[in-house]
Amino acid sequence: MNGGQGELYKVVVKKNANAQALTEYITSNEAETSYQISDTGSITIYGLTESDKYTVTETDANKDGYTTTIDGETTATGTKTGTTKEDGTVVQYVNEKDAAVVTGVAKKYTPYVLLVGAAGAFGSVFFRRKRA
Repeated sequence: MNGGQGELYKVVVKKNANAQALTEYITSNEAETSYQISDTGSITIYGLTESDKYTVTETDANKDGYTTTIDGETTATGTKTGTTKEDGTVVQYVNEKDAAVVTGVAKKYTPYVLLVGAAGAFGSVFFRRKRA
């Protein structure tokens, strides 16, 4: 964060929706700070003023078959840079993975296979020769 010299910010990190919040304080123009969150996690920064500059980067963007979007737009780098607004700024990252789920095969063929198997079983019972 690049705000006014010496501004103090309160950072609240929730690793996921059920996690206890971790709170720390950082000063403007300090070295980079990184946080790790997972699905449903969030990072909230208090004390920003209008026109403070920020950069948010997801280090593992677009890996392992995932597509990363930032504020609804696909990103190649996983980085969003901007300036805060008076009414607040939200940067939302979404990672989606399109996985082909095999469905319909069992529904399509299984009833017929079961019918043929049942017909064979009943046929062997009804058409067997009886011993005299």
